[in-house]
Amino acid sequence: AVANEAAFKANKEQLLHEAAIFAALAQIMKQETMPDGTDATYVEYCDELRTGSTMILDAIKLDNYDQASKGASMINTSCTNCHDLYRNN
Repeated sequence: AVANEAAFKANKEQLLHEAAIFAALAQIMKQETMPDGTDATYVEYCDELRTGSTMILDAIKLDNYDQASKGASMINTSCTNCHDLYRNN
């Protein structure tokens, strides 16, 4: 939904929903009682996921495609790196 500025503008409601879910999941996944919740690297990836999600939420309020794109890139990078270390092993 952030592939380009037109998609961003057309899909703000969906983006808002998905970014809010990602932000909440990032907070939940890094709790000490969760698997890997005490691993500093894992927590860092969760923080990056939350930061990227928050960037998108703020970008929607500001109608700022560039910020949304940066947030989506941060989410993609943190998920890819985290899954490489934790999910695919």
